Order: sequence, then structure tokens, then C-alpha cells
Amino acid sequence: TSAFIGSTPVLVPRSSTFGSAFVSPARSCQNLIRYRPRSAVQSCSIRVLSSILVDPLNESHVSKFADLVSGDWSGFESSFSRTDASVITLESVDIPDEFREWGMIPKGYEFSHSVCVRDSKIIRKLYRVLPSVCVFGEHIDVEEEKYKFDLQNKTENYAFLDGGYSAGPQTLPLEQPGYKQAQKLDFCIPKFFDSDGFCDERVLVRVGIDMQRECIGSDVQVFVEKYEQKYSGGQYVSGGSGLRIGWSEEPALDRGILNGRWKVSRKYKSISDENEDEIEIERENGFETENRKKLWMPRGLSVEVDKEGEFVSVEVGWLQNIEESDKHLRSIMKRAYSTQDGSLAYVNYHTEHKV
Repeated sequence: TSAFIGSTPVLVPRSSTFGSAFVSPARSCQNLIRYRPRSAVQSCSIRVLSSILVDPLNESHVSKFADLVSGDWSGFESSFSRTDASVITLESVDIPDEFREWGMIPKGYEFSHSVCVRDSKIIRKLYRVLPSVCVFGEHIDVEEEKYKFDLQNKTENYAFLDGGYSAGPQTLPLEQPGYKQAQKLDFCIPKFFDSDGFCDERVLVRVGIDMQRECIGSDVQVFVEKYEQKYSGGQYVSGGSGLRIGWSEEPALDRGILNGRWKVSRKYKSISDENEDEIEIERENGFETENRKKLWMPRGLSVEVDKEGEFVSVEVGWLQNIEESDKHLRSIMKRAYSTQDGSLAYVNYHTEHKV
């Protein structure tokens, strides 16, 4: 539906999984995508992690992982301040003058991810829909980023049998080069599913660690997304005008939900694991925010950096089944690095439930 501000037509928001939105269905990119020049912002990055020779991966595990992670996914992206978890508005270069005149300042981007696994590599193409006043036009303004993670490199990239993965460098600098230069770590967590079937919703969190100060080293970039269709390689992009009121503007949940005893109900195997013992651990939980150490965001998302003996770890948590007070679940993925040389020490991933 449409309405008018003065003489200018705009779309009326309708509800979606990711918040009220000015949306349009997925559209073929033929003659529609327009790559907007962005002289004031760095160009899209291609990050390729180097490969090393290791034992062959379990091919059946790779195939299962590929089926779960691949496809076209769409949703809403927001970034949060590394100091106090406040949502960050878009850079001024991305906001059309008309939006300012209407008092509409977006706090995130609509996006589409096109993901596949090819030759044991995760290839993720991000198509970020930039705000535009051409809501009834024949194009979408986007910028593209491409990421490639080699699953053969099991010393730095970990893929799990539920379709989740963690990727990042093998070694982090012990001296922080500046938060804008911090190397990002990727944490992809699918929504918990009782069986081994396909899950159509997940979160992707990208964050850096400051090893020198043992704290969060960058703003936190979060993508909340749902499965749309099979992998198209960017031939279809979901998006509209960019005037979406996203999930990031929802109020954060009461952190008190985390207080009490939690039991690990599932420890996820990586695709290189042949056998791994199941564990049942109970622990007392809770979460008190702390600037640059512990951030609590909407949708039950959290990031925590902690010192554990000779390691500095970053933990991403996602509280699920929020509407069912007696069935709270929380998925947690963690990467830990050595304080001695900055090398990756371990990665683990599990889901726990409140008892």
C-alpha cells in the first residue's frame, strides 16, 4: 500500500519477521540492480582465508552442512556500539536528503545473502539494499560484499552439522590497531531445531576482539535472516526503499531471564569430527552488562569478551523460545585466543536450556 508525504509517494510499513518494513518481494536482478557509486565509503571487500593442507574432511558431513547453509537468505542488518550496545544509525553518505526532510533516519539495512558451498569453501555474497527514494522505480540501489571461508582450513574455520559456523583468522594481533581496523570474527547460529532437519532462520554476528585490553574491539554487526529460496548467486534480491523499522529498534529483553541454572542440552559436532562425547553440564547463569565487555541487544542477542586464564574468549549468545517462559533455550558459540601469541585456542558451540 502507499501513502503521501506532501506530494511524495511512500510505502506504508507492514509487519514482517524482522520488524515493520517498507518491503517488496524478491525481484530478478535483470535490469533492476544499480550499484551506487560510494566515493566516501570504502569499496566492497573480498576476504579470502588462506588454505593449508590437512586431512580430508568427512564428505558426508560437508554435504549435510552445505544443504543446511546454502540458499538465498534475506533480512535486516544493524550495527551496535561496542561501548554501550546502542543501535548505530546509518552513515550520512547512505541517507538521501529526502529522508532527512521527512525525519526518517534508518538504523539498518535490508539485505540478501546468497550462500553456497563449493570445493569445501563457504562462499557468501552480501547484497545490501541502500536507502533510496525510488520506491516505485525500476532499480534497487545495492552494494555488494563477498566473503570466502575455506573449510579445509580446520585450524581457523569451523562448520557445524546444524548449519552453523565460526570463521576468522588463525592469529590476532596482541596490540589493537584501532577499532575500525579490527579483524572481524564471524558467528553464524541457526535457530534451534529439535530434529536434524532444515532450519529457515538464523543470525550472523561479526565482531572483533581487542586482545590488548581484553575487550570488544569493534562495533557489533548483526544480520537476522530467513531462508527465501535456493541459491541464485545474487540473481534475486529482496528489498524495497530501505525505509524499514527493523528488529534492532525493539526494546531489549529483561536480562533477568538469564538468571538461574542452565543445562547444556546439545553440543554440536563440527564437520571434521567423527566422534565427540555428548555432555551434560549445569551451571549458574546471569548477565550484567559492562561497557566493551558484555553487550545485551534486542532479540536476546549478546556478545561477551572474557579472560579465561591464558585465553581471551568472545562468546555470542542467542536466547530463543522467548515467548515460551518454561522452554527458554540459548545457543552459544565461542572462540578463544591465546594471550601469549594471539593464536586461536579453541572453538565450541552448544545449546542450553533453563532448568
